[in-house]
Amino acid sequence: MNTYEKYIPTCIALFLVVAVAAGCYYPINDLYQTKLSTSEKLQDVEKSLKDTNDQLAIVNKKLKAMSTTSTEALKKVYSPTEADMDRESLFFTLYTDMISLAKDNNIKIRSIVPEYKIKGDNFVDKGGNSYFVCDLNMKLVSNYKDLRNFIEALFDYDYYMRFNKLSVIPYPADKKVLLSDFSIRLYSHTDVQRP
Repeated sequence: MNTYEKYIPTCIALFLVVAVAAGCYYPINDLYQTKLSTSEKLQDVEKSLKDTNDQLAIVNKKLKAMSTTSTEALKKVYSPTEADMDRESLFFTLYTDMISLAKDNNIKIRSIVPEYKIKGDNFVDKGGNSYFVCDLNMKLVSNYKDLRNFIEALFDYDYYMRFNKLSVIPYPADKKVLLSDFSIRLYSHTDVQRP
C-alpha cells in the first residue's frame, strides 16, 4: 500500500482541481450566455434606436419644410370686397363666419369681444402695413363632441387664422357641459380683393 499512498495527495489535488473547474464552469457559462443574450439585445436596441433616429430626421425635415413654407401658400388671407372700410366692418364677414360655424356645431356663445390693438405679431410684422389683425375672444358653452367638431371646422376654414387660447372647464353642476374661453386671431388684407 505504500506504493499507492504517495499518489493520494496528487489524487486529492487533482480531484479538487476538477471539482473547482466543474464548479466554476457553470457560473462562467451562465455569465457567458447572459453576455451573449445581452449583446444580442443591445444590437436590437441599437438598430431600433437607429431606425427611430432615421424616422425623427425625416419628421424634422418635413417640419422644417413646413415652417419655411409661406403661410399664404397654405391658406389665403381674407381680403375685403370694398375699399375704405373701418376695421369693425372689415372683419364683419369673418365674425359672421365664426358665429355660423359655432351655431352649426351647436355651440352656444356667451360673449364675443373683438380686440384690434395687437402688437408683436410676426405675420403682420413681416407683411408690413398690408394686414389688419383682430383677436376674437369668445366664451362658449358646449359639450365635448360639439367643441371638437367646432375646432375641426375652424381647421378646415378657408382663411388663415391662428389659435391664441383655449381654456376648457366642465360646468360644476353638469360635467358633460363645458365652459370654454376661446381666442382666435383673424387676419385681413388692407387692400380690396383683386379679381
